[in-house]
Amino acid sequence: MLTPKVGKIFGAATLGCALLLAGCSGEAGSPDTVRPTGSGDPDAEDPQAALTADDVVAEQEIALAGKAATAEVHPLVRAGEHVVATIDFTGLDEDDYVSWYLFTNDFGSDARLMGLRLIDLAHDEIYFPAIDSEGRNIAPADFSNRGDQRLQVIYDAPEGDSIGLFLPGAPFIPEVPIIDGDVPAGTIDGAGASVDLASVEEAQRFPLESYTRELHGAVETLTSTEEVVVTLGSDVLFDVDSDELSQEATGAVAKAANHLAGREPGTISVVGHTDDVLGTDYNQKLSERRANAVAEELKQHIDTATYPIETAGKGKTDPIVKNDSDENRAKNRRVTLTLVSEINTSTELDRSGDLPEFEDGPTGTGAEGIEIGDESTVRHYRYTATAREVDEHLIVDLEIAALDDQVDSATGIGTLAGHWSYRGDDALGVGRTASGIQVMDGATRVFPLDHYYGETKDGKEVWLPATDLYTLGRIDGGQSRVYSMIYPRVGANWDSITIRALGGVGVEPFELTEIPIDRSGN
Repeated sequence: MLTPKVGKIFGAATLGCALLLAGCSGEAGSPDTVRPTGSGDPDAEDPQAALTADDVVAEQEIALAGKAATAEVHPLVRAGEHVVATIDFTGLDEDDYVSWYLFTNDFGSDARLMGLRLIDLAHDEIYFPAIDSEGRNIAPADFSNRGDQRLQVIYDAPEGDSIGLFLPGAPFIPEVPIIDGDVPAGTIDGAGASVDLASVEEAQRFPLESYTRELHGAVETLTSTEEVVVTLGSDVLFDVDSDELSQEATGAVAKAANHLAGREPGTISVVGHTDDVLGTDYNQKLSERRANAVAEELKQHIDTATYPIETAGKGKTDPIVKNDSDENRAKNRRVTLTLVSEINTSTELDRSGDLPEFEDGPTGTGAEGIEIGDESTVRHYRYTATAREVDEHLIVDLEIAALDDQVDSATGIGTLAGHWSYRGDDALGVGRTASGIQVMDGATRVFPLDHYYGETKDGKEVWLPATDLYTLGRIDGGQSRVYSMIYPRVGANWDSITIRALGGVGVEPFELTEIPIDRSGN
């Protein structure tokens, strides 16, 4: 069970029944935009003003209960401080049992429709479905698990007139209109009562953060709307027990300055850290001298009148991981640069250097794909990928097609993340997400956007990615599912990208190259 940062998260029931999951099928890439089907006037000067709650604004093929169903998305309807999303799942027979884990998670003791989220890419915010006073999902009273269904979900109201919709198992929908009007009925036939807005106790939104590694890990940058933290590895900056900058240090500090200069003016805090080798007093003084050395070099790359610098040393008192191995001690030897201010411009990442060699798994182009497994294994899949840019964010759509003849197999896709977190030992590795896919460019690795969500009982932080949160959905033979992964504003004028799953516990390593980027959505 999680302890949320704000309010209650989980309850004892979910939609009044056990919600299970099926997989999805569809073509990787942007979802289909559909013409209005309601009573609005399509010839009006403002097409959005002509929309009604009965119109369908996007649709996507999705595999449910072993069938090729269709998800039909209606406009979001404002209702006071909230908006209501209405999605119809059609193409199912009356006796088809639909499981819904696709829309939930794999890290809590209770299910919640957390996979079905709104995402505001213009302001880097993500919206979670509302819950009632007992921490339960809120859904129409007539919601069922059999046959065609209408699912309605309540969210906190965004400020704009449209927002993106993350529909798990299908491509991310970048723009769903928000309209004024009456909330639609709670059933497709128009007879059922709509979702109960009066029962809302909490509707959360979270700021998204981004994480990148440049110069083969020498520069690690964690960016949110409020601050940027750049971590420089001391083993790149300094020789052992030295406070004199190395030849490689200038480039690393220059990259750090590039990230800092992309923010509004503010004070930069430069803090040195060491491992636990040698005495406390020695490490404290060494960390202070190293912070001062980095600060002096940083002054060559930024305007200190705009970004004044303050320095400090913490010696060995603030490790990010336990000092129990040479590898972990290297992580703890670092200098961090923190600037608390708003984002000003996108930061151009370092694109120099060649991609590191990849010999850990299959590799192929995004179009031709790669195969995982074969006729002799339990499951056999083909992975292909496309990419697009929306609001300066990179979105990768990874399509996984089942090449076998399995039906309702107990084995699914569970290898797109891992049982670790780049945020250190204090963070929970959310292993059934699609967060392990990294965009590679030269010496840079870019991770999907994520956000802080809460803590476990044993004090581990939970950071959720802007990807599918539960990848073990049902994919029958001949069907496919699309996993969308949303990456940050990186300012890179990429023509094409390479993505990798870099292995580790719980990860099936692979590489897809030469994935062109569609910019028509910008």
